[in-house]
Amino acid sequence: MNSARQERPWFRNPFILYFLIGIILLTAARLLWPEKSPVPDALIELPGWELTDQDGNRFGSADLEGRVYIASFFFTRCRTICPTLTRSMRTLQDRLAEEGVDLDRVKLVSISVDPEYDTPEVLQGFAILHGVDPARWTLLTGERPAIRALLENGFMVGMGELSQPTEGLFDIAHSAKFALVDRSGGMRGHYASEGHERDILLQHAIYLAEHPQP
Repeated sequence: MNSARQERPWFRNPFILYFLIGIILLTAARLLWPEKSPVPDALIELPGWELTDQDGNRFGSADLEGRVYIASFFFTRCRTICPTLTRSMRTLQDRLAEEGVDLDRVKLVSISVDPEYDTPEVLQGFAILHGVDPARWTLLTGERPAIRALLENGFMVGMGELSQPTEGLFDIAHSAKFALVDRSGGMRGHYASEGHERDILLQHAIYLAEHPQP
C-alpha cells in the first residue's frame, strides 16, 4: 500500500469545481436577469397633463410625446424616503448617460406632492443642489388638484395631505415607487427605487426607447 499517496490538486476536486461553476452561473444569471425580464404590458393610458417645471415653464405630456419617461414622486422638505428617491433618480440619470442613451429618448420627471411650498424657485435650488441635468431630468410642481388627479387617476398612486410637523419634520404620504411610461403614454408599471428592480426599470426603459412598441 502506497502511504505516500499524492493529494489531488484543488482544481481537480469535483466538489470545488461544481462550487465555482455554480458561483459563475449565479453571477451571470444576476447580471442578465434585468435584460431577460419581459417588459410588462401597459396598465393604463395616462390622460393628457400639464404642470410647471423648475424654470417656471409649462411642461406636460405633450413635451414627452414619443419619448419613454420614468416618473417619481417627492417633495423637497421631506427628510424620510425622498433623499433616497432623489439619489436613485440621480443614479438613473447618470446610468442613462453612461449607456449613451439619447437625451430625447428617455426622460426623468419628479413631481412634487407639496406644490404650495415647492415653487419653481425652490425646485430650481433643489435641482442645483442634487446635480439635476435639465436636459434629462425635469422637476415639476403645479396646482394641488391637478397633481392629485394625475397621481391617483393616471399613475395609480396615492397622495396624502401635509401632516403637522413633528420636531421640525414635515410628512406627506406618497408612493416610493417609480413609474415607467412608454412612448405612447401607456404606464407599464411601478418599480422599486433601488436594487435589482431599479436595474430592471432601466433596462425596460432603454428597451422601450430602442424597439418597436411591444
